[in-house]
Amino acid sequence: MRPPHPSQPPRASSPGAGNSGPFAAPPREHREKTRLTFTVFGDRLACTVAQETLSHKCLVPYDAERVAEATRTIVGTLARGNRARSLSDANLRDLQGAGEELWRMLIPEPVRDDLEGHDGSPLLLELDDVLVPVPWELIYDGSQFLCRRFEIGRAVSTSQPSRAAPARKITTPPAKLLVVLSNPRGDLPDVDAEGPAILEELEGHGQVKARLVVGRNVDYVRRELKDFDLVHYAGHADHVPHDPEASGWHLSDGKLPAREIANLAGGRPMPLLVFSNACQSSHAGIPTIAAGPADARSVFGLANAFLVSGVKYYIGTQWEVVDGASRTFARAFWAALVRGHSVGGAVRRARERVLTQDGESDLGWASYVLYGDPEFVPIPPELAHVEAPVPTPADLAMRQSIRRKAPVGALARAHQAHHDSGGWTQPLERPERDRSGPQPTTPGRRRRMSDRTASLLWLAVGAVGMAALLVIAWLVYNAMK
Repeated sequence: MRPPHPSQPPRASSPGAGNSGPFAAPPREHREKTRLTFTVFGDRLACTVAQETLSHKCLVPYDAERVAEATRTIVGTLARGNRARSLSDANLRDLQGAGEELWRMLIPEPVRDDLEGHDGSPLLLELDDVLVPVPWELIYDGSQFLCRRFEIGRAVSTSQPSRAAPARKITTPPAKLLVVLSNPRGDLPDVDAEGPAILEELEGHGQVKARLVVGRNVDYVRRELKDFDLVHYAGHADHVPHDPEASGWHLSDGKLPAREIANLAGGRPMPLLVFSNACQSSHAGIPTIAAGPADARSVFGLANAFLVSGVKYYIGTQWEVVDGASRTFARAFWAALVRGHSVGGAVRRARERVLTQDGESDLGWASYVLYGDPEFVPIPPELAHVEAPVPTPADLAMRQSIRRKAPVGALARAHQAHHDSGGWTQPLERPERDRSGPQPTTPGRRRRMSDRTASLLWLAVGAVGMAALLVIAWLVYNAMK
């Protein structure tokens, strides 16, 4: 993740999404998913498009060097934009031009016709591993990028054997979310605000409970990963081209490398979904598109390590992303997911939020890649409106601090202190109340105290009434003797 430019003020977090607009619960009608399968046979590329039960196969010439050149142009254009913290009009034209070149080389004309009329629907790309470095999301059809036109996801055909136990499932709510914030160098100010922003989006949604941890070490993260259904990481990551297995997350005491993540396979299942909101966290380790099949024993970067270890859905970036834009994207993604959208739909809505807030020149929309079926819905709409438990005093105090806009570091420390005491941040399991100290005096709490007092008074009145009736009955009985 790249720090914000010194000349630019920190961006304000995007406003919370309500129950209407782009984050509203999705409509019930089924949208047909399209699968595009790409397989390389020497100098030929087979492309199969499947919609429902019908498949259409095309065989076209494949020039690996030309595809690699267009890919390098796109990556270089994005690198220039990152250095400037935005895409100039000229850079955007270069991006569109290289994306259109890939459209002509990789998408046969009959397949283009098959895609007509399916805008906004899920699109699953099934790729040979040598095609993973291609920026498929930024292929440009002459009017729009594929990642904006479709809810796009990737699946990879690889010679790597499966190391994982059966995939994790969320059978009943609440799903458990771990939010990890790591900024050991102190150069990512928006990272500290990303966690509280995500928790704010989860408020009132009882089907997910989240734990926010700040500045934890490698052993903690490695130990805790399997205790959660969903994981969000915000901070620095790196990709090591000459040793992809050394790529990893930067934590307080060092790096959690890809080789160690892959070795977590086996035993309890890994999380169902991991969102690695860090630079190059989905970068492929295959050195060139023409390099040939991957070594079955190797791990090729963070994305590959998590998928090999058993994570079913993985979101990361293929290049650097500016700090503030990544926070906007993350907040919008979880806002959509918790409201019952599919994984692909949540990613697409997050792209559109960045575009709406900052424009197409901002790079936040262009960086993200989803591995997994974009049609999958982790939190179905019928479970997306489970009410959260009544907040605890610690939770109420936390919300007060958010409303007062306390400094970012203070927010992170407050969440960390609440976690260290064994609590969950949002929504919270209701623990035994601690009445040893002063209690919050919010209006809501005063109302709840009044209700309890009234109930006790009515019980007392009822008891007195029953006693009076018994006395009267005894007196009447004695008078009749």
